Amino acid sequence: MEPGHAQLRFHQLPILAGGPEVAEAAECAAAQGHFWEFYDYTFENWNANTFTNLGLKDAAETIGLDTREFNRCLDTHQMRDYVESDLESAQEAGFTSTPIIVIGQTVLPGLRDYEEYRQVTIDELARAGVTVN
Repeated sequence: MEPGHAQLRFHQLPILAGGPEVAEAAECAAAQGHFWEFYDYTFENWNANTFTNLGLKDAAETIGLDTREFNRCLDTHQMRDYVESDLESAQEAGFTSTPIIVIGQTVLPGLRDYEEYRQVTIDELARAGVTVN
């Protein structure tokens, strides 16, 4: 497959695990180029305090973010409009749970096994006129 035929997008759907503040924190980490490190750390170290304001700030410090910038971003809700817009888009598309994987025109709610994702990807690429070997 040639570069540019697939992309991964992550959209916030803050309905569980701390809600909007956690989504805002993840986007504050993203502003420093560390979305996935923040995401991975918080979900790998999930406990009663992880998704509190202090827990989110501790996570940012642990993964090496600029904590002054992160804390300012989180405390002033700098990412609130972005998160709310993402949530609104998801709701307009009918998405009410996570995860939801969209491949081309195929919507796959919930987790699936690799072979199903692979086959849907091949089918969607074929629909777009791209041959996969």
